[in-house]
Amino acid sequence: MAIVLPAMGTRAGFYAPLAEELARRGVAVLVPELPGTGASLPRPSRRVDYGYRDLAGTYLPALVESVRHDYPATPVAVIGHSLG
Repeated sequence: MAIVLPAMGTRAGFYAPLAEELARRGVAVLVPELPGTGASLPRPSRRVDYGYRDLAGTYLPALVESVRHDYPATPVAVIGHSLG
């Protein structure tokens, strides 16, 4: 399983060609919307702030744990673009 983390502020759909090519080569792919990006709510504001600490310290570990729970026999690789 490849988890492709988008660059901050970039919608997951931007990575559709990459995900499609990986899938064509037999790699299961997950491209999540980062918090506050694309369809993910709540949107960033003065009251809601998403930073690198949130991404690396909370979001990513929870995402990997969820994938490992759902696919326990599948190795997981994380591919990041920019701050993703």
